[in-house]
Amino acid sequence: MRKKERNIICVRKQLNYITLRLEQEEDGSYTGFLKEIDLACNALTSDDVKTQIAKDLWEYANEYMEEFDLYYNSPNRRSHYPYVFSVLMQSNPVSVEKIIG
Repeated sequence: MRKKERNIICVRKQLNYITLRLEQEEDGSYTGFLKEIDLACNALTSDDVKTQIAKDLWEYANEYMEEFDLYYNSPNRRSHYPYVFSVLMQSNPVSVEKIIG
């Protein structure tokens, strides 16, 4: 039973949170930027930004894994892997919002 417990602890330590930076635009909308991964989006509210960027991140993570050799071997995208892994540990884009902060 100890080995199983250790595996769970390792997975928890691997979870990487993703930093969202929000800026309010002159028109009142919000633009969100992910610090660790080069993704951004604009929406009417900050909540809408988080929801949309979580969907975009979910799609990016799945694409990353579909084309793993290309993305992982690209110098500007290799560092994304731990974050992609964290995203894919979530069950859906709504769950991804929990690791964006």
